[in-house]
Amino acid sequence: MDDARGGLEWGESPEDTVKRELQEEAGLDGEADTVLGVFSRWFAADKSPRGDAGHVLDLGYEMGQLRAELRTDWIHSTTDEAAWFTLAEIQTLPRVPLVDFVVSLL
Repeated sequence: MDDARGGLEWGESPEDTVKRELQEEAGLDGEADTVLGVFSRWFAADKSPRGDAGHVLDLGYEMGQLRAELRTDWIHSTTDEAAWFTLAEIQTLPRVPLVDFVVSLL
């Protein structure tokens, strides 16, 4: 299980980024209410598509006023699937560390 994420575009605010990524990755619209936490991780050069070591900060937002239906059309997308899960169901799935971090904040 992975999360919806992407990078900031030049000049874009973090709040606008999370709204855009939610639309692109899941087909949902919403408002970025509160930053729940910041997940910091370093990665080695062999884990990077560019071959450079680096540092990533992931911002976990509480999203409000969610609208629309989860996307089911994944043509020309980096997403394979989106679904809703209960907290108990999440615990049974394979997860990346960021998912565990965000769940710990709920």
